[in-house]
Amino acid sequence: MTPEDRTRRAVMARNIWNDPVMKEARAHIEATLLERFKAAPISDSEQLRWLRMLMEAHEVYNKFFQRVLNDGTLAQMEIDRRKTLTERVLRR
Repeated sequence: MTPEDRTRRAVMARNIWNDPVMKEARAHIEATLLERFKAAPISDSEQLRWLRMLMEAHEVYNKFFQRVLNDGTLAQMEIDRRKTLTERVLRR
């Protein structure tokens, strides 16, 4: 994937991540999981294990988006560096 592709991908991810409905969905999922975790009886290890798995799955997609956004930032830095190098070479 080219730096330009990675940058476009990060822009798409940022648009999704910052979309008000997506923000609302993430907040709702986090609140629901926390409420259910608090309400689960300590003796119900199966339910607690299931909620833990759901929390981890929620964290996986959060981390995925953060990786894509970070990769886009690095790709943009690479594009900028390449432009700077090209400009320096052309000025000579």
